[in-house]
Amino acid sequence: MDKRLLEKYFAGTCSAAERQAVENWLSQYNELPETGEPGNPVQQAAAWESLQERTILRRKVFPLARIAVAASLLLAISVGAFFLLRPSPQPQLSWQTVRNPGGRIMKVSLPDGSWVQLNGGGEIQYPSVFEGGRRTVHMLAGEAFFDINRQEQPFIVQTGEGSAVQVLGTRFNIQHLPSSMLAITLTSGKIRFEASGQPARVLTPGEQLLYTMNERRITEVKQVDTIAAAGWQQGVLLFRDTDLADVLDVVERYYGVHFVQGKLRPQRLSARFSDKSLEEVLRLIGNATDLHFERQGDNIYIRP
Repeated sequence: MDKRLLEKYFAGTCSAAERQAVENWLSQYNELPETGEPGNPVQQAAAWESLQERTILRRKVFPLARIAVAASLLLAISVGAFFLLRPSPQPQLSWQTVRNPGGRIMKVSLPDGSWVQLNGGGEIQYPSVFEGGRRTVHMLAGEAFFDINRQEQPFIVQTGEGSAVQVLGTRFNIQHLPSSMLAITLTSGKIRFEASGQPARVLTPGEQLLYTMNERRITEVKQVDTIAAAGWQQGVLLFRDTDLADVLDVVERYYGVHFVQGKLRPQRLSARFSDKSLEEVLRLIGNATDLHFERQGDNIYIRP
């Protein structure tokens, strides 16, 4: 408010419009004491001094209020930014170990939608989430058939110390054989077998790779009947001129039993068992070899 206009108001010399403007302005100061009759010099001075003090006070309060509001907003923005920008906690990575004790085929679903079928005695380990740009599964024991989804992330099966199978999308069988032998059979797609100290070997469908884990070397790559090598996951056990000891080993894993035997004379067997019960399989093997089998729980005793 203009000081000269206030002086005119208190002197009683302002126009009606100027009077109204001053009174509208003065109405903001409800606590101002009554000024009495216009023209009283003492009251005019007191009023002017009070107005000056209130104007200065408002000028001091308003900036402080603005600073307080700005500080509050800054604090709120800082807190919000902290919670929005801080890294979200990573879930704890856990590993699952699955083992098939035998007697049936066990089907396991992996985090990426791929499937693994475990034969009796088969054991694998896999993480709850695949991360780090690769999908890694550990083949610990026994036999497993892998049906892998095709993705950009490579799929790795660690088969032992220093050896692994790498795939993008395929179906293959891995079997731990006696004497620390590893048999890998490809039924479709393409895989690459890698072992320390050995050149990588790419397999095509129908090929089987044999790897000696103790010696850490590839001993053979050959064409095989994939039904004979991996038909178990379809309920088919196929043997073509197979050593009897190897036949019993396959039956042992598939049905989850243990053969108790003395020294067997060398014999070879050709047979196809499709969805047969254990009792039926033992009867057919006995007819072909003149052996007798006596079952006591999970143990099967072989009698000549």
